[in-house]
Amino acid sequence: MTLAFALIIIAMTIATGILMSVHVLRHRIMAWPMAAAHGSLAVIGVALLAGTQAPNPILGQLALIAFIFLLVVILSGAWLWRFRRRRELPPLEAIFIHAVIGIVAFGLAFAGAF
Repeated sequence: MTLAFALIIIAMTIATGILMSVHVLRHRIMAWPMAAAHGSLAVIGVALLAGTQAPNPILGQLALIAFIFLLVVILSGAWLWRFRRRRELPPLEAIFIHAVIGIVAFGLAFAGAF
């Protein structure tokens, strides 16, 4: 059950990330409440995923790999937040890499859950 909540929250994180990417593609600085919500949802989703992984090692290697990927995504997101704080547009390549790793991690977590 907790894994399903983690996947839902991570899917919500992806949705807010898509909205922020659209802002950047239009050469606008993303709104800080949306960026803060995106980061908060990511941290909550990863914490829930870690909570499901810790007591249940049988859950699978895919969920563990997804967890590691999501940690990389969170670190890269913190780096991207730095641009938001300076009111600068982040590099599109960095956003693309951040998004791809996040989506791959979500797919791995989903595959590991079912």
